[in-house]
Amino acid sequence: MGKLTVRMGPLAGLHRSHALLIIEWLKDFSLQRAAEAAGMTFENATKVMKREDVRAIVDGQLEELMHNSQIDAQWLLFELVDNHRLARQQGNIAASNAALRIIAQHVTVKALAPIAVDHTSSDGSMTPAPAMTPDELRGIADELEAAC
Repeated sequence: MGKLTVRMGPLAGLHRSHALLIIEWLKDFSLQRAAEAAGMTFENATKVMKREDVRAIVDGQLEELMHNSQIDAQWLLFELVDNHRLARQQGNIAASNAALRIIAQHVTVKALAPIAVDHTSSDGSMTPAPAMTPDELRGIADELEAAC
């Protein structure tokens, strides 16, 4: 029997289990759960997600997801505040602190001014806050998963 690959769409050319891993990871950004759903070990899933071709597909899917769902910096800030409050109510101090750490870096909060992002353009005018990059979104997902 030959190698089972996806034939169409953004996942074309990937092995079926690798495509399933990406699909499952995009649901909740839990690599452990996605690995189980794709029938892989966590170690294998980690290796697959680090592959350059897979990262390119994931980045494209994250960009499309953010565009379609209207995720922006303001939405993220509100979600992080909610996550912080829920985590504190549940006594999960690590998750609460992870959310607070990200909130503190948000440009409108400026609690950690040295690492805040300046959104002024080169001509000095204000530009809209840039959309999060897939790497930034992945980093946030990783931090929150590690805290839980």
